Amino acid sequence: MRLSPITPVTIFLLLCFSSFLSAGELIVAVRGQPSAYTIVLADDGGNAHLDHYLTLAGKTVQQVIRQATGVDLPIVLEKDFSGEPALYIGPTQALKAAGIDVASFQLWEHLVFASDGNIYLAGNDRPANRELRVPGSHVYHVLGSLKAALVFCERFANTIFPMVDVVASLPADKIAVPDDCHIRVIPAIRYCNGRNLSVIYDVANNFFPAPWYGNYGGHSHDKAVPTSLYESHPEYFAMFKGERPAPTYREDAPGSSMY
Repeated sequence: MRLSPITPVTIFLLLCFSSFLSAGELIVAVRGQPSAYTIVLADDGGNAHLDHYLTLAGKTVQQVIRQATGVDLPIVLEKDFSGEPALYIGPTQALKAAGIDVASFQLWEHLVFASDGNIYLAGNDRPANRELRVPGSHVYHVLGSLKAALVFCERFANTIFPMVDVVASLPADKIAVPDDCHIRVIPAIRYCNGRNLSVIYDVANNFFPAPWYGNYGGHSHDKAVPTSLYESHPEYFAMFKGERPAPTYREDAPGSSMY
């Protein structure tokens, strides 16, 4: 049996077929080489607090890429950026143009998405729906875009967040994302609260607060039993030296009803 010779046309067809079978890569950074990518933040995250956390997401991605490859990516707002490629973070106009509207995302839902050479890290971001006891604290916000940025770091930059204020990235020759990447996650558990430590550690390890419901720590008596009930139900409140003083939730007050 005589085999047909391999012709240049055959080689070309084989190359085309193999490229069809295996997705290409978007190379974000290569050790020792400048990157074509820019980290681009959404102009408006929703309010000043959410803008702060988008900036934190950008700086964390920047830090991780620097640790892994030694390459520094610039960070800019979308309004100040023109050109491609970009690593977009948050509810950018570019993400909407790519056909994704995070306004429809569920609580803590997040996305790592590649399209046309760009990479998008975004999620469900919600501001606090009540007065902040600690202004700006992450426990009062849903930070899906920050979660998406941390997932990017874990999946593609060999990064873990094992302790408070520890971001550990293994050295890498390059950081690359499949050009057909589409990771979209709705966490099975969207409320996991306790002693909050730091925003990066908490969000990376799925320690999600629930500001849409209300986080009160361990001192919730003032919400369950408001002081307005004192006149009609004094028995709801603490007895101190044989009397039930008018309720107060100041920790330093005698007979405080906080505990």
